[in-house]
Amino acid sequence: MTITNDNELNMVLDSLPLPSISASAVLAELSIGSYNPQRKDHRVTDTVNTVEGASSDTGQYTKRLFPGIKLFTQVKTLEMRARLVHRELTMPWSDNGQRILVTPIIPEYVFGISAVRNDFWATVLDIQNNYDAIMLEVQHKMGALFDPSLYPSRLDIVKQFKFHEARVPVPETNDFDRIAGSAQAVMREEFERHLRHVREGIVVEMTTNTRKVLEKMSERLDYEGGDDKKGFKNTLVTNVSDWHDKLGKFNEVVKLPEMEKMHRQIGDVLDNITPEVLRVSSEVRGDVKRKVDSILKTLDW
Repeated sequence: MTITNDNELNMVLDSLPLPSISASAVLAELSIGSYNPQRKDHRVTDTVNTVEGASSDTGQYTKRLFPGIKLFTQVKTLEMRARLVHRELTMPWSDNGQRILVTPIIPEYVFGISAVRNDFWATVLDIQNNYDAIMLEVQHKMGALFDPSLYPSRLDIVKQFKFHEARVPVPETNDFDRIAGSAQAVMREEFERHLRHVREGIVVEMTTNTRKVLEKMSERLDYEGGDDKKGFKNTLVTNVSDWHDKLGKFNEVVKLPEMEKMHRQIGDVLDNITPEVLRVSSEVRGDVKRKVDSILKTLDW
């Protein structure tokens, strides 16, 4: 096939499946449950509907079983932090919690997830150790809405929380060779279709992340205050630099042309600039902003 223009080149690139990555990546799994339940209160619902003259399907009253208990809020915060680590250091694979974790980032990922996991279980242990006091506080806050039958015991409260994380091998198309008969061809076709879906998801997510980090830089470079940029923080550059490094590590494995292009463009933005230079030179700031805005226009889709 002879390629005569960029459109034909893009069509060819879009048709390519994700390169084999099983030797240089794993699938990272993360499943967390930070217990802080809500329950419908039928008695209060019936009372409100009766007082207001409303039908039974108008609405319902839901109560939080641990309202405003700080330790439960802390566990939820740790859950969100773990999910952030998981998402920021990986690429899309499936909708069930598995994401691609490339080998250059495994140490950083394991360190980050392990630190959050340890804090998570330490906080859950604090909940168990202080459970009697927590229940007294809950009873005081809820008044007549308190129902002791809805709560687990002190011994069982830990069982209500979950923090599971694991790394497993990435499957390959030839893994289906062991399947006999016509099912093999069906499974191979489905998996290859999934790989194309994964490829599209990676490009979309990496493009979205690149856009976000560059938009922040562009906005900061255009910060109101004219040429007085002495308030610039180092993160104006380091955030972009960190993402550039991460994007490069991702693409060392998946080798997608779109990501290579983004990585090259961000590298051009970062070439020979420092926070100090940006603070003192309006000319450099203007040049960097023009480069950033030019890239953003190509990502506007």
